[in-house]
This record gives sequence, structure tokens and C-alpha cells, in this order.
Amino acid sequence: MKKIFIFSFVMIISFTNAIFAQNISIGARAGLNLSSMFIKEGSYSFNDNLSMLTGFHINPYVEYSFSDKFALEGGLSFQTRGTILNETDMIRQKITPHYIDIPINAKFYFNIGKPKIYVYAGPYLGIGLFGKIKQYRNDALLSERTLEWGQYIPADLNRLDFGINGGVGIDINNFSIGAQYGYGFLNVSTLDNYGVKMHNYVISISIGYKFDL
Repeated sequence: MKKIFIFSFVMIISFTNAIFAQNISIGARAGLNLSSMFIKEGSYSFNDNLSMLTGFHINPYVEYSFSDKFALEGGLSFQTRGTILNETDMIRQKITPHYIDIPINAKFYFNIGKPKIYVYAGPYLGIGLFGKIKQYRNDALLSERTLEWGQYIPADLNRLDFGINGGVGIDINNFSIGAQYGYGFLNVSTLDNYGVKMHNYVISISIGYKFDL
């Protein structure tokens, strides 16, 4: 009886693992980031003085499929964010924070034959890792320093960011091509008491590879 119980238990565990393994995929995507910020001081907007910053992202992830049309995706995403502030015609400041994000996305698939189109959306938590602040006169570097994280000045940016991602892409066999937009809800400015609001946003273009377990 004991042997039958042990054998049954092992079979149940093996069967459960087999079911879940069939629904799990592991993948990674990487590509180009175009980032900037929405910056306001009271009612005044600095958006006309801001330029997009070129960067990159690397995103390993795990996907669990509930059906061939719906899945949940989660992982870790290394992201460059930031912006270029054009202080004058000649002076500009480049802010380049780097984050590790924890995104969770609801993913919907649409079959159009062999390729599969997908759309997804979900929240992310961003944690600031490191960064630089550089000042230029035309193309000449005037100064460079390490970005300081904290809640209040003299820190440069709040370390935590929280926002939402939304994207679209296409799977062709195990490969994927996609685009994503991410917007940060949290004010990352340390000058909040002075009415300054800073919100990250990023446009991403990526290629990826995914395989089933």
C-alpha cells in the first residue's frame, strides 16, 4: 500500500509538472530605447526644451499560457531612460539613469496563419541602479558626474519608478519583433516641494527569441 501511495504521488507530481511545463515559455528580447521625460514646474512645461535620448533594453522573461489566445508574461528588464535638456542654444544637459524593471503583462494573441500577432499591457516597478549627468557646450563635454538617487535634494532623482507598459508585436516561429511604450506614473523629481514634476517615458523597438519548456 505504501509503495502504491508513493508511486501515485510521484505520478501526480510528474503529470502536474508536465502540464505546467507545456504552458511555460522562456524568452528574451533586446533592442533600441528612445526615452525622454515630461517635465513641468507649476504650469510651465519644459517639453519644448527636451530631446529624446537613445539607449537600449535587455529583457529576459517567462510566459505562462492559459490558452493559445491569452498569457501572462513577467521577468526582469534592464532599461536606459533619461532625456536631453537643451538649456540654451549651445548648452545641453544629458541625464542618463539606468533602471531594472519588474514588469507583469497580460498578453493577447491573434492567429493570422503561421505568424501570431500579439498585444500586451501591464504595470512595471522600476528601481534606479546608476546613471550619469553630463553637460555639453555644443559637442564639447563640460562636466560629468554620477547621478545621485534619493527623495530630496541634493539628490537628482527618486530611485523608484512605477508605470505601465503597452506593446504590440509578431511571433514568427520562435522569433519576435515588437514595439513598446512605457510611461511612469511616479514623479521622479526630488523638487516635488517646489512644484517640479518629472515623469519618464520610453519608446522601445525589440527583437526576441522564445522557446517552450
